[in-house]
Amino acid sequence: MVEGRRPKAWDDLTSTLKTIGLFTSTLLRRRRVVVMKWRNVDDSKQQQQQQQQQQQQKQEQQQQQEQQQQQPQQQQQQQQQQHEHGKKSMVLYLRVKMLLYYNNSSNSSNSSSNSSSSSNSSSSSSSSSRKKKKKNMTMSIY
Repeated sequence: MVEGRRPKAWDDLTSTLKTIGLFTSTLLRRRRVVVMKWRNVDDSKQQQQQQQQQQQQKQEQQQQQEQQQQQPQQQQQQQQQQHEHGKKSMVLYLRVKMLLYYNNSSNSSNSSSNSSSSSNSSSSSSSSSRKKKKKNMTMSIY
């Protein structure tokens, strides 16, 4: 080995290390750029997501306010509908009661007239049995 001069293998080694160093430094620089770009993209995505979340929260608040305003109106409408339904059902109940009452009274008059006509047509029955039939009919009506 000569003192002033390095061996060729050493030079080759240093040159390859330099090229490797340059390559790695450029890779690192590129990686930093790529990482920075991704961070920027991530930041912009996060900002968009935050804006969307804020808009959704505003919309939900508006919907809640609208629902709170509509609830008393809906309650009033439901109360009115229930009151009207109660009126209708009471009217129907009274109509049915009256119809039943009139049907029963007309049926009782029809049955008494039928019984009198049938008793009149039968000549063999006595007057006392007719009275008994009428009494039975009146008792069955009540």
